[in-house]
Amino acid sequence: MLRVARDTAGVAPLILGVKVGGLGFLTGVQNDELPRALARIWEGGFSIDTRSLIEARLETRPEVPTQVALNDMVIGRGDVFRLIDLSVTVDEELLTEYRCDGMIISSPTGSTAYALAAGGPIVSPRARVLMLTPICPHTLSNRPIIVDSAASVRVTVLSRTVQTILTADGQVQVPLQPGDVVRISQSRHCIRLLRLEGGAFFTTLRRKLNWSGSNV
Repeated sequence: MLRVARDTAGVAPLILGVKVGGLGFLTGVQNDELPRALARIWEGGFSIDTRSLIEARLETRPEVPTQVALNDMVIGRGDVFRLIDLSVTVDEELLTEYRCDGMIISSPTGSTAYALAAGGPIVSPRARVLMLTPICPHTLSNRPIIVDSAASVRVTVLSRTVQTILTADGQVQVPLQPGDVVRISQSRHCIRLLRLEGGAFFTTLRRKLNWSGSNV
C-alpha cells in the first residue's frame, strides 16, 4: 500500500487495500473477503476516502530527489546506537533542539503507524495537521507536537559523527550529512482509497486495536 501510494502520487487512482498480514489500518478488506468485496464495489456499495501525502526536500542538496510518503518521514540514526542531535523549526521559528534516536514527521494517516508506537497521538485522517514525534528523546519533557498541515517543518542535522538517515514510509532511505536541512511539508498530491460500507475510521480503530470498552 505504501509503495503504491508513492508510485501513483499525482495520478490518484482508486485503490482497494487487501489485508494479507500485519495490522493493516489502510486495508479495506481481508484476503478471503476479496470476491465479495469486488461484488459490492461493482454494485456501488463503497465510498472514497482521500488521504494527503507528505513530502521531504533536502534544501542543502537540491539535486537529491524529493521524497513522498503516505505515513511518515523519519530522520533517525544509522547502525550506531548513539543519540543524534537535531534542530527543528516550524515556519522559520525554532521549536527546539533534540537529542534523541530520531524524529517522526507524520501525516494524519501515519498517526497509526510508527508514530503510534513512539507514543504519538491517534489523529483522524480528516484532520489537517502534521505530527512531530521524537523517538526516545533524552529530555523527558519533549513531547509530540501537532502543527497545521500548511506549516513548513525544517530539520537540521547537528550531529557530526553519527550517521543520520532520512526514511520515507520505512522503505526509501536517503543518507544525510552534517548540516543538511530537510524540509517536510504536506504534498499537493493525495491518494484515494476505496472504503466499503461499515469501514469508517473509528470502527476500524476499535476493531484493529481491540477496544471493547469497560466491563465495570
